[in-house]
Amino acid sequence: MKEITRIHIAKTAYDIELTAKKAIEKYIAALERYADDPELLGDIEIRITELLGERGVPAGGVITADDVAAVRAQLGEPSEFLPEGAGDIVVGTESADEPGRRVYRDIDSAVLGGVLAGLGRFFGIDPLWVRLIFIVLLFASFGVAIIVYLILWLIIPPARTAAEKLRMNGEPVTLESIKRLGAQAEPVASGTVRVLREVLIYGAGVLLALLALGSIVGVAAAVTGVSFGFESEYSPIAEWKLTESWWFMLMMILLGASGVLFAALCTVLASATFRRQWTKRTSTAVIVIVVVGLAAFMSGVGVGVYGNLEEQARITQARKTTRVNLPTQFSSIKLLKVVGDKNTQGFGHIEYIVSEQSRYELDSLPGVKPQFDIAADGLSATVKLVKSTAGGERPWEYMATPVLRIYGPALDTVELENATPVQYTTHQLQAKLTVTVNSSQFDLEGSYDIVTVASQTGSSVTLARASVANLQVDGGGTVEAGVVSALNVRQPDACAAFEQGTDDYVRVQAVSSGKLTYNGTEQAAKTITNSCGRVIVGRELDDYSKEGAY
Repeated sequence: MKEITRIHIAKTAYDIELTAKKAIEKYIAALERYADDPELLGDIEIRITELLGERGVPAGGVITADDVAAVRAQLGEPSEFLPEGAGDIVVGTESADEPGRRVYRDIDSAVLGGVLAGLGRFFGIDPLWVRLIFIVLLFASFGVAIIVYLILWLIIPPARTAAEKLRMNGEPVTLESIKRLGAQAEPVASGTVRVLREVLIYGAGVLLALLALGSIVGVAAAVTGVSFGFESEYSPIAEWKLTESWWFMLMMILLGASGVLFAALCTVLASATFRRQWTKRTSTAVIVIVVVGLAAFMSGVGVGVYGNLEEQARITQARKTTRVNLPTQFSSIKLLKVVGDKNTQGFGHIEYIVSEQSRYELDSLPGVKPQFDIAADGLSATVKLVKSTAGGERPWEYMATPVLRIYGPALDTVELENATPVQYTTHQLQAKLTVTVNSSQFDLEGSYDIVTVASQTGSSVTLARASVANLQVDGGGTVEAGVVSALNVRQPDACAAFEQGTDDYVRVQAVSSGKLTYNGTEQAAKTITNSCGRVIVGRELDDYSKEGAY
């Protein structure tokens, strides 16, 4: 049975075997002669307690002779003790103790908290580059990087002891390395560094305060917008039934709460920055705010996703298809005019399909219907999509685009004026078709001998899925087609100042005849550019624009 006694190493009490006590006292006495520096000896004793902890000997535990031998082997052994004044003692070889680097805050080289200097030490690069990268990220993230910095300041420990400083530099913790570190003079911050530190501290505090204020203003603006309706066109709180809109309200509450908590986090960090004091209460507040804020934000996003799926399912179930036969007079029309309705705001889609039977099919939510007006002579008709109510719709109901399919005779002329997008389709060869487009979109499918397009700036006509022999274009806007046999384009030679440099163009894949007529002059089928428009033949628009020709 071995006798046990008490010993203190670096102010930490241990139980120790008598034989082990004699060995470690002799070792520490030798270290005192070796170190000849109370502060350095204190670092060595702290390192001894760390090594004992790694061997499973906690404070108050029992130190055995094997533990002492292991500590001596790892730290290094003075080979012999020379008489006082005879010179330095020879130290045993360094032990490769935990050679990997560890992340610490380098408080000796710190400008603010030592985080960036510590990261530079860890990655083995000059801290100046880390600081420059941080400054770039600070502006790129609109100040959010300062919050990340402060959180790293909170979770990364400072390198205070010699062992921690050696680990930060990736050096082994031995007697020789501790002595070498102790011999180095600690850097003293220059006046410039002190001024820079003050500027950074107050700058960080001001930036955090501004982020807090911006978050509160953003939350208030969002709540106001939802309560009174964006652009006064709808108000979800006023118009929706609570049973249908509860998820939207809950989402706004959770996201608003996360915004308020973010403002609170910035306020706490700003206060700690200005006071230059980081207490346990501050740490607890930051952790609680971050956890609760992230939970509120993620919950708000989750509720939003769930509610959007529910809304889509509701819209799908409410969508219906209505089929109605048109009057017999409609079978003789030659001109169809499509106009927009102020309540529909151009949403929806109209398809005209050449057919022997005149009818229409409407696929939409309730409250939308087509309105037909047939002229007395039976040769023309006007159609538009209208809504039974002027407002109160959820904005995502516009994703449930109403589709109106009109079946009727082959037309000579189609006119669009501020209308919803229109598609014209025929399954037989049609001799001719004239299309007039004003601030609308038109898509053509089928086979045609002659197609005449009269369009204005802001309009879009697509004939890419149609087979057209002779294409005639007059006006602005954009017209796109595939391979045509003949091409006749008329664009203005003079235009208003605000119209110059617009994207008005006619683009065809090719002209099989090899010639085109531009503003009355026949010439080779090639790209033509003037001040108010252009014709592109066989080239991609993006490639043409990259060359700076327009």
